[in-house]
Amino acid sequence: MTITHQTEYEKVLNDTYRIIGENSPDMIRRKADEFIRHFKAQSFDREVKLLDLGCGVGLLEKNLFSVDKIGAIFGVDIDFQSYGDQRPGTFPKCRYVQASGCELPFSDNVFDVVIAMCVFHHVPIERRKQLIREIKRVIKPGGLFFVFEHNPFNPITRFFVRMSPIDKGVKLLRLGWFKSIFFSLGFHVVTTQYLIFFPSMMRSLCAQEYRLGFLPLGAQYLIIAKKMAKET
Repeated sequence: MTITHQTEYEKVLNDTYRIIGENSPDMIRRKADEFIRHFKAQSFDREVKLLDLGCGVGLLEKNLFSVDKIGAIFGVDIDFQSYGDQRPGTFPKCRYVQASGCELPFSDNVFDVVIAMCVFHHVPIERRKQLIREIKRVIKPGGLFFVFEHNPFNPITRFFVRMSPIDKGVKLLRLGWFKSIFFSLGFHVVTTQYLIFFPSMMRSLCAQEYRLGFLPLGAQYLIIAKKMAKET
């Protein structure tokens, strides 16, 4: 599906989420909140450089500007027809870069944190491991890689993906696949958890659902991997 404007992209997302009684800003905010919770637990003693892989129209960045210790934010995506390379003023910390395939236009060991939010199910199966190798290249030793993905065991998630024009023809990934690939490439898996158990309107329950993260019933999951300081 070709999307040529930011407003069109957001409308497609919202129309699809509306089918299951949700909306795109709430869903992105909830995942951003979970990222921030884990990020703050790391107690960084300096500002970090962050890469949002597959950033789309920059919806995640709206939730990250006020987070202490997040410095420069880079967004990379295959297509920037919707807004070009930068959004000065609106997103003062961010710089957007276009990249195609599995080659990132960055030097080795430059990012402290990389986030891929529901990106990998769009990557052709034969190129997924190659992309993770490339991400490992640009992460600093000791840096963190956050992966959010749809949980293929959740029936509502499978229904959502079937109905979404953006997800047409994709193949969802199991959490175990990431564990195996990270192990084979020398990452250390820091934590795994399932998330999004309750609808966004139930805010008090949503705020506590991280306590259920061990249950493989959430609509999505998160896996955090660390690039080892020294290869073993």
